[in-house]
Amino acid sequence: SEHATECTCLSGGSPNWGRSNLMQLTDVVYAQGRPSVANRSLEEVRRCCSTCSPSWFHPVDCPLGDVSTLTQTSTAAQCPNRSRHALIVDRWGTSSLYHFLIDTIFPVWTTRAQLMEIHGVAEDAFEVAVYTDHDAGRPRPQFEYLWLRLLGRVGGATRRAATLDGCYSHATYGFLYNQRPIHWPELEQRTFDGSTNLWLRAFRADLGRRFRLPKWHGLADRAMVFIPHSRMPAWLGTDWWKHAPVPMKSQRMESLTMRQQIELIASSSGIFSVEGAAFSHQVFLPPAARLIIAHVPRDGGTCSIGLWHTAVAQYLRFPALDWHVCGDCRGEAILQMMESFVAKTSGAQGVECRAGGCDSGSMRCSNYSELAFNR
Repeated sequence: SEHATECTCLSGGSPNWGRSNLMQLTDVVYAQGRPSVANRSLEEVRRCCSTCSPSWFHPVDCPLGDVSTLTQTSTAAQCPNRSRHALIVDRWGTSSLYHFLIDTIFPVWTTRAQLMEIHGVAEDAFEVAVYTDHDAGRPRPQFEYLWLRLLGRVGGATRRAATLDGCYSHATYGFLYNQRPIHWPELEQRTFDGSTNLWLRAFRADLGRRFRLPKWHGLADRAMVFIPHSRMPAWLGTDWWKHAPVPMKSQRMESLTMRQQIELIASSSGIFSVEGAAFSHQVFLPPAARLIIAHVPRDGGTCSIGLWHTAVAQYLRFPALDWHVCGDCRGEAILQMMESFVAKTSGAQGVECRAGGCDSGSMRCSNYSELAFNR
């Protein structure tokens, strides 16, 4: 029987963060990335594409290109089997592990998972294709490795929208960009979102499966990883960590492959570093791992706290310390801070602490369940 292509604007995501728009085509045929519209629905698709503005496409316009050039076809003749599905997205943050993993891969993964559930299809029938890469262009090979393991084909190449060919039951443009776990300025209030909580924990479980992360048998024999950073002040880059109250090891991540970085973090008891990309790796940490996030003057500017990483830690139930320090600290003061934090968080999950200056006595701890779940 004949099928007519339909174009639908969808709105989804958590109401806490604002909805994201998706544009979905049903019964569509692609030839080298260009869709052909089936039967009598050409004007409808043109109108839908011109007004939908799916997220995240930048600049926001019709991702089908010049809609006046759309052509018609007959799916009955060309598509006896319409079992394939596609999600077509723009990627951003491609030069930053943090933005690429947390702000792009995670919400794209969430979007695909929800569409698979809605349409009742398995992962092998659902393709994720990249329309455009923004910022610095295509991601570094290290970052592309993450994309392929989570959203592509292991050992294959990233699917590009320009290579789409054949018949698709559904082709959806955009992703639930507003489902990312970190938002500004709400970040200062550390808003907790129940939907993000469920999806980010499911994402963490899927990471464990896809990367075959080791099973958790406690943290007693694991070391916390101290990760040097280009913004790390000289006093913090000394070997004080050799005398820490918990086992520690220092490792520069740039000397490791992405697979080696993941294996290192997955077998550790936590991360200590300056606020930055190092804490993107917290999604690979085992349960109850600790985070110590040092906030130092950034790029010669003011010394302030940005809760980028504790906003994610609250969902993963990690004890996290935002250590706000604007001057020099001696090794003894760092060790006192660590001793206090370890003592307060031993056996605990979901604890957030703040320390000001070098005085560990100024540190206050509170339980995330009190901050978040009683809203």
